[in-house]
Amino acid sequence: MKTAAFILSLFPILLVSVAYPDDFRPPRWGIKPREVRLIQELKGRSDPVEELSSPEKLCFRGDVSGRDALIFFDFHNGGLYGVRIFFLLPEDTPRGLLDSDYDRLKRILNREHGPPAADHPLEAVEGNDASVIGHFSAWYGSRSKVYLVTYCERGKVRLLLGYTDRDHLPESSEELVDLYSVID
Repeated sequence: MKTAAFILSLFPILLVSVAYPDDFRPPRWGIKPREVRLIQELKGRSDPVEELSSPEKLCFRGDVSGRDALIFFDFHNGGLYGVRIFFLLPEDTPRGLLDSDYDRLKRILNREHGPPAADHPLEAVEGNDASVIGHFSAWYGSRSKVYLVTYCERGKVRLLLGYTDRDHLPESSEELVDLYSVID
């Protein structure tokens, strides 16, 4: 009986999951890790990456918009509050391809969420010289904040997409880059 009730409680989540299989819409905030596992299973991502998972986060490897990615689901008090997608780019990815991927993802997000509320370059300042090292865009919905970040760090290029419950986004793009320095 408990199993049937659990499956019925997941029905609306499963409908959303099947209706939006492309990972460009935020999930329902507050769902439990077991619900995230089930949704990921339906998307063909059955086993979490154990060495990158913990009680506060689940990590799955999968395809997002034609690119290999690590997808982190962040939990607080047992409920989902954030999703972070690290696109796994080859070490020798040229900057032009990174910019092209960023622009392609930004167009998809613009179609889903409208124009970004924040859209600016990330700059590195060394002495009197400033150079653009990436870009930051963010969309703010009624329940979610969506952000897309690209940057170069120590010769490595990064492309990140994240969704968070409105109350959990870092205040600045610099804090966001710090949050994403997990992957080396």
